[in-house]
Amino acid sequence: MGIEDGLDFNSLERNNYPQEDFMGLTHNEMDALLYQPFDEKSPVRLKEQIADDVLDKIPIFRITEALFEIIRQEGPIKLTKTGALPRKIVTELYDLGYVKDFLIENGYRSLLKQDDWNILSSIKVTIEISFMVRKAKGVLNLTKKTQAIMAQNDRSGLFHLFFKAYTSEFNWGYNDSYTPFPFSQIGWAYSIYLLSMFGEKKEITDFYAEKYLTAFPFMLECFSENLYVPREIQAFGCYNTRLVDRFLDWFGLISITEKPEIFSNEETKIMKSLIFDRVFDVDEV
Repeated sequence: MGIEDGLDFNSLERNNYPQEDFMGLTHNEMDALLYQPFDEKSPVRLKEQIADDVLDKIPIFRITEALFEIIRQEGPIKLTKTGALPRKIVTELYDLGYVKDFLIENGYRSLLKQDDWNILSSIKVTIEISFMVRKAKGVLNLTKKTQAIMAQNDRSGLFHLFFKAYTSEFNWGYNDSYTPFPFSQIGWAYSIYLLSMFGEKKEITDFYAEKYLTAFPFMLECFSENLYVPREIQAFGCYNTRLVDRFLDWFGLISITEKPEIFSNEETKIMKSLIFDRVFDVDEV
């Protein structure tokens, strides 16, 4: 009996056949997006080298770099009793203007501590779990690995470390009250694929959420049945908060072409940003 006699060719053909629900991707390609998003086999890959002028337009990375530079210039940071960054550092980073918080800017919340600014809390958790910084005895310091990368001025390498930690290790539900399950974070690379495919023209954010749920319908099970808010509405809100606002926007990967007023029934419309194609290589179907 030859090797081919032991193979299920129907299964092999199915796994390599473009799927309508996956926007033309095969099961094998989708598996790569889900489980090996940084592998060369994935249809979506981070570019090996990302230019400085691109990195300059990635807000969350600029804040991270600024925090690292403060530690390098001024020495280890003494944290508060709760383990947070001191107010002086929080204010200094906010005043750089890379990301302005709507609630703070419009007087709904004061910037008194780290957790008042969601992006900074997300950054701090990310750099801690990825061992880019070391926290010991109430003090935050750079690890030798981070110091070495900064000494080489390897901003692209630093970004790769941060991006991989943010997408693979940091829990995107850290700052919200949606489901504790990693809705929208699972398959984040598929959303990048969708944005590459459709991002030349402006679309409402629900356009992408619907296609995400078409590919991963089981993800609706992340949400509990609610008499007042259907699962689909919960899912769209979660996708918009985690994937659009706190991933695509924080990383400068989208341009928000239409932003409705607060409490408006209108929907946010987005396009891929000018730097998107300089951050990712995306295979065309």
